[in-house]
Amino acid sequence: MNSDKLEDIVNGIQNCTEWCRDYNFAPLTHAGIESKILVVTQEPSYSAFKEGVMISCSTWFDLLFWLGFSMEDSQIAEAYFCWTQTCNCYFHDRKKLEEARRHCTNTWLLPLMASANPELLITFGKKAADVFNLSLPGCGELTNVKTGTRMKCYSLYHPSPRNFKNYSEKPDMYKDQRQVALALRDDIRQILYG
Repeated sequence: MNSDKLEDIVNGIQNCTEWCRDYNFAPLTHAGIESKILVVTQEPSYSAFKEGVMISCSTWFDLLFWLGFSMEDSQIAEAYFCWTQTCNCYFHDRKKLEEARRHCTNTWLLPLMASANPELLITFGKKAADVFNLSLPGCGELTNVKTGTRMKCYSLYHPSPRNFKNYSEKPDMYKDQRQVALALRDDIRQILYG
């Protein structure tokens, strides 16, 4: 991992004004010290973007708890994950969102991925899975084209409150999601504890 380059990219994302001119909010992203796990979501919610809250951190912890990790595990895990979106800003205008998504993916996401050189990629939502041509839900491997290294990949439905509610109300619908999540749990545990 090139930590100086990664820090430059994260700072670039947080200071980007290419698409956020309509708002006085900074784009959201996070990079832990180790950044061995890259988490990619679709885009921030309006409330997260407006409040400048790293909502993804709480979503990350929610996911870890859902996978059976403890609070202590989640605190350790914070150093190991890097979180970004296919589009780092919020847009009401869906057409503008797709233009911004292409910009963010090419300008920020792919270079961030090359710098972090993660061991594990997790995507949440269809738009994030589509960037890497992953089925939803699913798992597999990708090669980081910049570094030539292989990484495990998991694509999951977005861990929104609505989707978590659906897991309990429609367990058959998310059976595949749960199987993928159990394999993901084992891989996260391996990265955290060896």
